[in-house]
Amino acid sequence: SMTVRSILSVIMFYAGLKITHNLLWAAALLSLCAFLTLFTIDIPCARKIEPIHLSADKAAWTRLLRICFPVFAAAIISAVLTNMPKYAIDAVMEDRYQTVYGIIAMPGTAILLFSQIMTQFFLTKMAEFSDDLKPGRFIKLNVAIIAAMTLFTGGCLLFFFFWGNDFPSVIYNTDVMESIPDLLIILCGALFGSIACLLSAALTSLRITRIQLYIFLVNLVCAVIFSALLIPDSGLLGAAFAYLLIMLVQLVLYLA
Repeated sequence: SMTVRSILSVIMFYAGLKITHNLLWAAALLSLCAFLTLFTIDIPCARKIEPIHLSADKAAWTRLLRICFPVFAAAIISAVLTNMPKYAIDAVMEDRYQTVYGIIAMPGTAILLFSQIMTQFFLTKMAEFSDDLKPGRFIKLNVAIIAAMTLFTGGCLLFFFFWGNDFPSVIYNTDVMESIPDLLIILCGALFGSIACLLSAALTSLRITRIQLYIFLVNLVCAVIFSALLIPDSGLLGAAFAYLLIMLVQLVLYLA
């Protein structure tokens, strides 16, 4: 259900942006899509696994807030981390560099999206295997997903190494030949971030959530430092390395 919701959300956002030419309206349609699919897809699918009923119990609401808040806060900080180089570029560089960075970062976003769809597709299996008395299945599933992410990223690296300027030229009518090395660095960072997201989903399926908030808070501090040190002096190359280091730290913190 989460895979279907992700695909519908992407379609709704793209259609809304094309029809309205307004980012705010497109975001509103995206939120509406997420709200509707929650009741039409997610909850019905969840009811097939375990019973779900409405409750006005204050203690239950408090317990739910305590359990879910770290996941919610980590998701918000994750969005900030991903875009931290953009914020730094806005602060210290001209607008045209922001445009170029947005173009070369888009393939990295595609890798993260592919990884998210892969993770969500197997999330139910992941939760099922986490309760298994044989942890081998849980580990093998995660290794297989990581292998798929790596193969997809490898294909993207090869494609953009040879045709990295042709693709943006067709889509955006912009020459980014000088920024191809930056693009390839961002792709590597996206792979690290994708694996970190998978490990986050694995920990969530094991009901380990609070520690993840601490991981994101630590990395948020690192992201500010990397962006402040690298981007003012090195420009787009510094932004690419800042993104790579942010995602690498995220992965290392999860592995630790």
